[in-house]
Amino acid sequence: MLGFEMRRFQLFLLIPALFGCCMLSGCRGTTEAPPLIDPYYLSGTRENQENLIELFTLLAAETESRENRFAVIREIANNYVRQKEYPRLINFLSMRTNNFPDDPYNAYYLLMIAYAYMQEDADAVAALYFDIILKNYPDLTVLGELLKSTSCFA
Repeated sequence: MLGFEMRRFQLFLLIPALFGCCMLSGCRGTTEAPPLIDPYYLSGTRENQENLIELFTLLAAETESRENRFAVIREIANNYVRQKEYPRLINFLSMRTNNFPDDPYNAYYLLMIAYAYMQEDADAVAALYFDIILKNYPDLTVLGELLKSTSCFA
């Protein structure tokens, strides 16, 4: 009888342990970031997180085309704008411009950073970014128009 009681006790311990392992291994309700994606950058609904994972995976895989890389970065940035996740947008684009200083699209990224600061009511910081853009990117065009020629910057 002692053997039966011992097996029953072991089974009593084993069932909650197996349930706990299931909960920890893959039955969770949140989306896990692949190893190279910082979980900080995943936000919003589960569907949105999966979309961001796909975009960050594309970005990591894209090594040939600057235009394709720009398209993916712009889509990630637009995702944050739609969610009003301006701090994440600022961090993401700041990281890009710091890590890739020769990227020909950095002026655009800095413009989006300035926009995000304006949305966060940090107009003084946004003004600093506009100043950086005007001093370092004199030939920046937005929607086909030279930035310096627009009335708000003249």
